Amino acid sequence: MPASYRDTDYMYSSARLRALETKMLGREGCERLLMAGSADEMIEQLAEFGYRPSKKQESAGRVDRDATLLSALSDAFADVAEMLPQPHIVRVFQYKYDCNNIKAALKARARGIDPRGMILPLGTLDPGVVTQAVEAGDFSALPEHMAKAAGEAADAYLKTKNPQKIDIILDRACFADMLDAAKASGVPFVIRYVKVKIDLTNILMCIRLWRMNAGDTGRALFEDSIIDGGELEREFLLGLYDRGESRLAEALAATAYSSFAAAIPAGAPTSHIEREADRFIMNMVREVRWLPFGAEIAAAYLIAHEYGLMNVRIIMAGKEAGLAESAIRERMREMYV
Repeated sequence: MPASYRDTDYMYSSARLRALETKMLGREGCERLLMAGSADEMIEQLAEFGYRPSKKQESAGRVDRDATLLSALSDAFADVAEMLPQPHIVRVFQYKYDCNNIKAALKARARGIDPRGMILPLGTLDPGVVTQAVEAGDFSALPEHMAKAAGEAADAYLKTKNPQKIDIILDRACFADMLDAAKASGVPFVIRYVKVKIDLTNILMCIRLWRMNAGDTGRALFEDSIIDGGELEREFLLGLYDRGESRLAEALAATAYSSFAAAIPAGAPTSHIEREADRFIMNMVREVRWLPFGAEIAAAYLIAHEYGLMNVRIIMAGKEAGLAESAIRERMREMYV
């Protein structure tokens, strides 16, 4: 049953989160990271924004970079879960990491390798629970839709030897679990966020297939891969594919995504389109900044942390590749604060 949402139930959490927002990584912090001389210097600066330096167990004194980068998001999940009256909002954002871990465990098992290097400790389930479920073939501990999909994905891989089948089946199930959690929260903003993520994921999938020049084969793959639950219906999306990329803006003109389509110049690289999709989401999230209190503030706080982590990785990768600051800045996502 959906929760009965009252924004006054979130007055305490909203006040705490507004205080925490002042200490989180934002636009100014990202600019400081851009000016850092090295990745190690970046790690030192990140401590000011809640990233806890983690040490490698096998090498005393050396910083575990991945664990350090994940620490702020992990702490944000724990903090928000502790202060909210119900857990559904946090689960919306954690389920993607459960999905990642299930896919990693299934693929690792198929290849006979250790999945630990591909596992992220950010889901609703301990990574050990996920790997044990896959090894035992008992998926009952997993979130409802992903539990059903895991067995289906494993069977599909055995039949086709195509790891893409695992991704398609589990991505669809992950979004179904996210949407269920959003609806259970009773918070319209959170429901809208998941629906927008579904729609943009489908649109981006369509664009990638167009650019593969896959024709009817691509259309069949698109039809098989469409994620249901967004505002754009399956038939509309198939019609979108049939129109072709040159008519993207025209096709989306009467939808909520008209501004997204209009911001994409002809022939724009896929990376540019992905940034525009993230910009669309962040513009939606920034509307929350004007609310005095409400569950929306908790959701926005978690989204802000995810985008912060994304930018840290972009900056760090750019520096290690020797890119100029201007080139790195072009790849960065917009921030909440």
